[in-house]
Amino acid sequence: MFVPMKTLACILLVLALVPAPPVAAQEPPPAAVDALSPPSADAIVAMTRFDYLVTPGDVYRLAYVTSVSSVKQEVIVDVDGRLNLGFLGTIDGRGLTFPAVRAQVTQAVRTTYPNSFPELIIVSVGRYEVYLDGHVERTGYTRATGLSRLSDVVSRRLLPSSSVRRVAVARDGTVSHYDLFAAERFGRREQDPYLRPGDRVEVSQAERIVRISGQVRRPGVYELLPGEELNELVTRYGDGYTEEAAVQHAYLNRGGEGEELRRLRVDSSEASRLQHHDQVVIPSRREYLPAVTFQGAVIADPDAEPDDEPRGARHEQFTYPFVPGETLRQATRSVAAQVSPRADLSRVEYFRAGEPEPRAVDLHRLLYDYRPQLDVELGPGDRIVIPFGTFEVFITGEVDRARYINVESLTRLSQAIGSRRTPYSSVRDVRVISPDGTQATYDLFLAERFGRREEDPYLRPGDRVEVSQAERIVTLQGEVRRSGTYQLLPGEELIDLVEYYGDGLSYDADPARLRLTRTLSDHPVGREVFVFALSLSEEVRLVDGDVVHVPSEALELPFVHLEGAIVPERIPETGPMGHAERRYQIVPGQTLRSFVRDRRSVFQPDAHLGESRLRRADGTELPVDLGTLLFGDESAAADVELASGDRIYVPFQKPVVIVSGAVPNPGSYTWIPDRSVEYYINRAGGYDRTRTLLRRPRVVGADGESLSRSQPVPAEATIIVPANNPLHVWQIGTLISAVSGVVSLVLLLAR
Repeated sequence: MFVPMKTLACILLVLALVPAPPVAAQEPPPAAVDALSPPSADAIVAMTRFDYLVTPGDVYRLAYVTSVSSVKQEVIVDVDGRLNLGFLGTIDGRGLTFPAVRAQVTQAVRTTYPNSFPELIIVSVGRYEVYLDGHVERTGYTRATGLSRLSDVVSRRLLPSSSVRRVAVARDGTVSHYDLFAAERFGRREQDPYLRPGDRVEVSQAERIVRISGQVRRPGVYELLPGEELNELVTRYGDGYTEEAAVQHAYLNRGGEGEELRRLRVDSSEASRLQHHDQVVIPSRREYLPAVTFQGAVIADPDAEPDDEPRGARHEQFTYPFVPGETLRQATRSVAAQVSPRADLSRVEYFRAGEPEPRAVDLHRLLYDYRPQLDVELGPGDRIVIPFGTFEVFITGEVDRARYINVESLTRLSQAIGSRRTPYSSVRDVRVISPDGTQATYDLFLAERFGRREEDPYLRPGDRVEVSQAERIVTLQGEVRRSGTYQLLPGEELIDLVEYYGDGLSYDADPARLRLTRTLSDHPVGREVFVFALSLSEEVRLVDGDVVHVPSEALELPFVHLEGAIVPERIPETGPMGHAERRYQIVPGQTLRSFVRDRRSVFQPDAHLGESRLRRADGTELPVDLGTLLFGDESAAADVELASGDRIYVPFQKPVVIVSGAVPNPGSYTWIPDRSVEYYINRAGGYDRTRTLLRRPRVVGADGESLSRSQPVPAEATIIVPANNPLHVWQIGTLISAVSGVVSLVLLLAR
């Protein structure tokens, strides 16, 4: 039947006016997944290397802008090295470096979209397998990445007898050999290439591996190439002799597995050609120097682990190689760490080889009051015997008891009087009188605080130590860097006590509210103690026994407690953080809104901020919506002024299950373990029969993965009931009305 053009236009107009069938809204995914992950660590390294080759499995991200939007797409290098850019075309990346491919890709984008500012980055590097064969710990396939060099793969499976000088790599029918020693020692990167997918690596067994030790700059175990002998071992591999090398005494130990070890001179004809497992030793010249022996109160091995007996408490001996012309004083200074603190240096006996009688030497005087005529030149085979012993010094004055005491050699003044002081002993003017009448005064505070060793000398036999009584001893407490009890010198007052002795105020100190406690009378019947308030800037004369306390500004500030679903001060290494409690200081007049906004990072992710509670110090409790206070505007919730002692409790959220789609009451429902899909659909009012015909709900986990409908529903899952009733999708009444209207119009026009 022929239909006129006017009639056809009318039909199309009517159809355009018919309402479109309603389409069930697509449910959003239960959790947004960021498809644009940041570049991996390997990818960042790859982008810094100009020679990184495009590898199958590489993931790149291409970004550019068009006139209407910005575009970001990920490009995966396929197995043959090609990059499919969609409508922009295909790039062949086989054998190309990433910078070269990036130039081609960005040029392709600019051709299609001028001024699009294209950029290509690496998101992750490709992974593949290569086959490792030959003289290795285990043959077979091993994993590699686009960044893997030959040494990265081989080093994990090398044996002690594996060769690294001629490693074979078979690629596309071509075999190449590489020297990994040259790559490591001399940085020749061409000898340590990047591996490619499908490579086959073969490691052979080394023919000659020798060891060089002793006085060379780089001792170690090396694999020699054919034609390389002792000269190459020393110069090329060992990097030459050290200054201490005794070359004329070098020797070689030869003897393979199961053979008797032999020592050969390196200049012998038998040692002219090095063999597998040879060991070349370059000794030190000191091994061939003449030596003397130290005996008695010495420590043979200072690095040895100490046993139950104190170090240096038993008779020991050791040899000391010396340079011709070296003296006893020089040798003793060289071995000072091996002299026992119990040694009596004033009664040393020096035994000259070949002489029957020893020579008495005052080694203490030789060390600390040097006179050349008292020194002794060392000779081969000489013996220095250092006896154990103590000497007496007399201590008097403000000590627990005036007496002679026995002290060991190298005992300092502070060690002698340390345990014998009284609470009133002065350490600022200790006088030492030597047997010849020489007097010196020492300040042990300077020695301890500033390390001035000249103020803490070694005592000598017959010394007399006089300790005077301190005139002013005061105590410094509180917010200073070094609190303690100090002896003040004449002229030193409050500012000196805090700044010099206390090393200054701490960050929280309040210098305007110092407290001075002074005992005016210490009579057992009527003790009088007074407390004064003062500031650091006041001029106050301190007296003996004063106690100065520097308070903290923080002690006067009010505080509140925050507990519940918050991050603890010490986060556990494993497991959930759980309930925590923290104490915070507040300023007077601070509100709850400003308090929580300053600490928004302290709340745990599953904190139920809307159900929080504020408990006052008097026991009253107020419900507060911390979520609105944190993220709403200034008028979103009634603010509360905090008071000292308030407690803010933040509960944890209960896990939920989301039901959406064709149900009467979609929404979130409290999760209950071991409940089925039907249970949560029934809680949402059951299936909506007007919108669903086939009851096939879909379950999606919190990670976006689809789950089985027959299993119990986990927490944070989403149940989606699709609208699949065709009677709902296209309403019958609407359909009949539209068709009737069209037919009536056609018949009317056909007349």
